[in-house]
Amino acid sequence: MNNNKIRKGINLVCAINDDFVLPFAVMLYSLLSNSGRKYEINFFIIDSGVSKENRGKFDYLSNDSSISLHWISVSESLYSTLPLWGRGRMQLYHSLLIPRLLPIDVEKVLYLDADLLILKNIESLWETRVDDCLLCAVQDMVIPVVSAPMGLHCYKEIGLSPLAPYFNSGVLLINLRGWRSENIADKVVGYLKKYHRRVALFDQDGYNAILSPNWKPLDLRWNVIASVSGRSFFNPKYISREEYDNAINDPWIIHYAGYLKPWLANLGNRYDKIYKDYMTGQNRIGWKIPGDFKNRFLGFYDRNLRRFFYHLEHYLWTHKVNIK
Repeated sequence: MNNNKIRKGINLVCAINDDFVLPFAVMLYSLLSNSGRKYEINFFIIDSGVSKENRGKFDYLSNDSSISLHWISVSESLYSTLPLWGRGRMQLYHSLLIPRLLPIDVEKVLYLDADLLILKNIESLWETRVDDCLLCAVQDMVIPVVSAPMGLHCYKEIGLSPLAPYFNSGVLLINLRGWRSENIADKVVGYLKKYHRRVALFDQDGYNAILSPNWKPLDLRWNVIASVSGRSFFNPKYISREEYDNAINDPWIIHYAGYLKPWLANLGNRYDKIYKDYMTGQNRIGWKIPGDFKNRFLGFYDRNLRRFFYHLEHYLWTHKVNIK
C-alpha cells in the first residue's frame, strides 16, 4: 500500500493487472466525471501485476484532493488451487483478499470490477445501509436464480431453493466488519475447494453459495449487463419488465461482462459508443482497437450474427463446465 492517509469517506476496491489498466482508467474517469464530490474517496487497488510505468499514468490524480489511490501488491498465483477454466484468471479471486488487505478500521467497502462504466453519482449507492446484511448486490440479469444453467450446480446439496436469487459479483457493497466476524472469505474458499469440479463462475459462485440469504438486492440499474441488455435475442426471466426497461433505458452502472470487451472490438450492444466516448475522454492511456483478425471477427459477430446464434452460444456457454 502507498503512504496516502486513509481518510473518512467512500472506500472502493478494484483488482487489476496490466491487462486491465485501460478499463480501470475508463471506469475511474467515468466515476469521477459523475461524482458529487460530497465524500473523499479511498480507492484500494489490488495489484497483481501492474508495471511501474502504468502505475505512473495515474499520478495526475495526486493533484485531486477528492481521491486517494492505495496500491496493494499481491501475487497473481494466490488461490492457484481454486477452480479455473476458459477465460478465467486468478485475479477473479483477489476480492477474497479484501478483509485481510484493507485496514481493520475500514468496515464498509464497495468492490467494483474494472469493466464497468459508472454513469450515476456513486455516493447514492455508498449511502445504502449494510448493517442489516452482509452484502448488497444486483440480481444477475443472465443468471437470475441459483437453478439457472450457469447458477449454483449444487444448490440442492447446500439447502437452497431453486428460485433463490443469484447475484452478479461485479458490484458488491460489502459489510466488511460482518465479513471479518463471519470469516466469509475462508468459507467461500472452503466451498470452492469442496465443489471444485462443479463451480461454474468462480468467485461469484462461492459468494452466492455462502451469502445466500444474507444479501440485500440493489436496484437493477446498478449493474446492467451490456452484452445482452435491450437486445432482441435476450428475454430476461425472474425480473419484472418494468425493472428491466428502467435499467436498460437509464443505466447507473453498465457492466461489460463476458468475453466481448469494448476496448478490444467494435461491438453491437447499445452501450458500445458511450464506452468509446469515455475511453477517448480519459486520454491518459493511449489505446486503439486492436486490428487483429480475432477481435475484428468478434466485433463482426456481435454486430451482425449474434442475434441468429445467441441460443447456440448460450447452450455452449452453459455446458462448458464438466459437472460431476
